[in-house]
Amino acid sequence: MSTNKKVKKIAIFCDFLSALGGCEYYNVLLAKCLKENGIEVRLYIGERPVLHYWINELKSSNIFYRTPHIFHKNLEERNIEKKFVSNYVDEINIWSPDVIHTHPFGKLTISWLENKFSKKDIPIVVTEYTTPSNNTSHWFDKEYIKYLKKVSIYIATCQAVEDGIKKYFHFKGKIVKIPHLVVDSKIEKVNLNNIYSMAFLGRLSPEKGVSSLILAWNFLIQKVPQAKLHIYGGGNAEGYLKGLVKSLNLENSIIFEGLYKPYVGINEVVKKHLIFIQPSHFESIPTTIIELMLRQRVVIASNVGGIPELIKKQSGYIYKNGSVESLAVKIINVLLNKRNLEKIAVNARNSVLKKYNIKINVNKVIKLYNSLIN
Repeated sequence: MSTNKKVKKIAIFCDFLSALGGCEYYNVLLAKCLKENGIEVRLYIGERPVLHYWINELKSSNIFYRTPHIFHKNLEERNIEKKFVSNYVDEINIWSPDVIHTHPFGKLTISWLENKFSKKDIPIVVTEYTTPSNNTSHWFDKEYIKYLKKVSIYIATCQAVEDGIKKYFHFKGKIVKIPHLVVDSKIEKVNLNNIYSMAFLGRLSPEKGVSSLILAWNFLIQKVPQAKLHIYGGGNAEGYLKGLVKSLNLENSIIFEGLYKPYVGINEVVKKHLIFIQPSHFESIPTTIIELMLRQRVVIASNVGGIPELIKKQSGYIYKNGSVESLAVKIINVLLNKRNLEKIAVNARNSVLKKYNIKINVNKVIKLYNSLIN
């Protein structure tokens, strides 16, 4: 007589835990939720985190983690990950996790698979963190595709990601769609008197499209001089973006607000603005947009990745990716139709509330683990 096993131990492999971004958000939230469900979790982090925010989150939840003590000088090389795996391969083998969940599937997991002493019978689950395509090829390790046959199951957070896994990676294995893990929050009251104070939330890096937003603002401010743009976030493009704002003489209408804390800090930001603009050049399903829609806010976003799956005609606004003119015109049109904004905000929350129920989606992940070990 056979009995169904229940997963007891999960190792989460993540290449990085530094930026205040969606990938890090997912890994730490997943670890917390698994622990709350009575599952022992250990995080193995491929590179020493630059920021301490996520490590402090793990410590506060008493979640076990390992991380190297050095940083990469060259992001292309894999020496740190190889040595890290060599240092802890015996520990992981003896602990013997039921499943390795990797997000992203990158240098750390490849180093594990290459190590001659690592247990090769542990199922590997991958959550894909962006939409695979020619435009995003630089995100993936050069050896990525060669090792995909070792993956037991892919988790795609939206249809665009599933399509990318099949078409770009030519992956023939099993793919399961499980929506992104996002914390819900109380609804902040809509302030219709504050529509000219708009905001961007996210990492300040080229793919997030903030330079396009600044160029669009240069056009918009001539039509709507009272408009203000507040930029929340940090990243390697921050110096360039501040220089762009200065060169266009937009310092009075574009304000850099610095970093905000995930999970709770976003609530303070949302209180201040009704309209948020997310001009990414490529995405899967952006954590920030889901958070904003759950908090009943109006989002203007580019038509990339899974964003059109999130934002429909009556729940937000979409514009043509990469078109500065299209973005500027879209913002102006939204402001001219301000009587619709309260309805759009309510629709935004209602459209994502059921799909992004974190308890349901974590249970789907656990069910997937159980199917693998049985």
